[in-house]
Amino acid sequence: MRLIQITNEITNEQISLLTKEGYIASTTIGYGLNALSRAGIYAQGEYYQAFFQLSIGLERLMKLIIIQNYRGINNSFPSNGILKNFGHDLVELYETINNLESNDGTIVDDELSKWILRFLSEFAKTTRYYNLDTLTGRTQRRNPLEEWNDIQEEISKRHSKKNKIQTEMDDRLALVLDEIGIAMVFNEKNEVIRSPGDLLKKAALHKHVQGYAVYYTYLIVHKLVKILDNTESLYGLFPYLWEFFTYFLGGLSKMEVRKKKNWIRT
Repeated sequence: MRLIQITNEITNEQISLLTKEGYIASTTIGYGLNALSRAGIYAQGEYYQAFFQLSIGLERLMKLIIIQNYRGINNSFPSNGILKNFGHDLVELYETINNLESNDGTIVDDELSKWILRFLSEFAKTTRYYNLDTLTGRTQRRNPLEEWNDIQEEISKRHSKKNKIQTEMDDRLALVLDEIGIAMVFNEKNEVIRSPGDLLKKAALHKHVQGYAVYYTYLIVHKLVKILDNTESLYGLFPYLWEFFTYFLGGLSKMEVRKKKNWIRT
């Protein structure tokens, strides 16, 4: 059994810097989840806000875990090079943290959560500049909104339970809208949606799946915060950075996560 040993070799400046990073990581993740819950065909800018904030927040949270783990083992802070070697690769960071002694076996084995993590990692590394890169002739990977649409469709397959009567009513309403109006909205593939009925269906899909997207992202954060908590308990580390992430330590049901609109710690 490992003896917990309080680390005293830390200055007030280092305590201040760690707590500021705790604020930054928890707040950016919170804003990211808020934006993700609002995103949809009528609010496509919220997708980008969500992806930027979540990728930044997750990276900073994971690097804090690595710092705290290093402190616990070495009673000192790691060199800047250790963190820089990870770059923005969220998957590599996640795999490194999975192998820490403080990981109590908590795993995120849901394929949707893994897909979201890979997506955010690729966004952080390359596709965050997809629009500008494509406009200026740089060969780029897949449009991030197009790939996110694939994630949404997979969520819809898993969680849609619309009955036959509701489907028929939606189809009739869509036909009526197509007879009296016209739309012009770009979808995730940069194609124009001209049918009001199709636009209505797309908006309904997004409204339904976004809560689940928040939930599967929440599972990733929940695991990381548990490891952060375990690391700080194992080595008796101060300050307690897990306190910035109390929303994610458990106690929320899937329904509560899906319906929660504000993830900012107050």
